[in-house]
Amino acid sequence: MDNNPGATDDDLLLAACRNDQDEMLEDVLKERDVDINHADGLGDTALHYW
Repeated sequence: MDNNPGATDDDLLLAACRNDQDEMLEDVLKERDVDINHADGLGDTALHYW
């Protein structure tokens, strides 16, 4: 059984950039503690998607 409660703040940052969600990106950057250098499984960071 997976005990993962959901997406991490870093995953939300990647998702906002990957899906071109400007408002979500603003919210994530304002309200959450994110690592802008966080990479996904492919090694891509938010900047790769934005």
